[in-house]
Amino acid sequence: MRNLDMHSDDYGLSRSNSNRIIELINTEKLDSISVIPNMSFYEEAVSLYKDKCTRQKDTKISVHLNFVEGHCLSPVSDMDMFVNYDGKFIISWMQLVKMNYSSKQRDRAELQLKGEIKRQIEAVAKDFDQSYEALRIDSHQHTHMIPFIMEALVEVVEENGWKVEFVRDMRELWSPYLKQASLYFSYSPVNVVKVIILNHYSKKDAKLFMRLGLPKMYASGVFLSGRMDLDRMKKILPIFGKRAEEKGAYFEVLCHPGRANENEMTGEENFKDFHLSTNRDVEYEMVANY
Repeated sequence: MRNLDMHSDDYGLSRSNSNRIIELINTEKLDSISVIPNMSFYEEAVSLYKDKCTRQKDTKISVHLNFVEGHCLSPVSDMDMFVNYDGKFIISWMQLVKMNYSSKQRDRAELQLKGEIKRQIEAVAKDFDQSYEALRIDSHQHTHMIPFIMEALVEVVEENGWKVEFVRDMRELWSPYLKQASLYFSYSPVNVVKVIILNHYSKKDAKLFMRLGLPKMYASGVFLSGRMDLDRMKKILPIFGKRAEEKGAYFEVLCHPGRANENEMTGEENFKDFHLSTNRDVEYEMVANY
């Protein structure tokens, strides 16, 4: 039995994307998925899951908090720091980082996000029959790792008396990759920078994860994002699995095996190329054959 949870982000992005994810669930290739609650396909995605997913009781559902695409679930006037007049998110990852270090913006931004976080969690909990005693939460582009957003998330959970069994700590170990010298020149410099930033925020967020009573976890998915082919993952994942087993840690492999079609794009996407990328086919094949 494999010592990992194979996880797909981005359920609810589009019909073709979501169909592929359900296919992998039904063939027992995925253990868990993250649901995006604020894209236009969301309501259809709920029906699609309930109608076509044959392993609903065995599939873990996470709320994929989304502040960088789609439309806010809050009143537009309550989210004016993040959305346009139509309620579409127009903020970038780097703008969120700047808010984290701005004494003038941080408190107001955190207050606005708390309302949106609550609404996005409630949407998925209601529509996917999730218990408020065992919520699972992560985020699109890992924005919840930015400290002021993580603080907002923790406050929402505590103020509503909810409990979480999982909040993704996107801290990716270096050692499994460093042990594979043959792969050194296949790593994307951009992904290396992302890992450095997220690992830095993981240290900053450590006390907040402890406040939620969460166990140690390891994750794999950013370092090789877009290059998660079967050969690489068969070399990397056993090392992660062994380390997690030794530490008694939860281990999640996050990937993006779903892929949208061009004719499904609605204009609410800020990462269109990412959603249409053939790299998602690579990750689909990896999950399907691992």
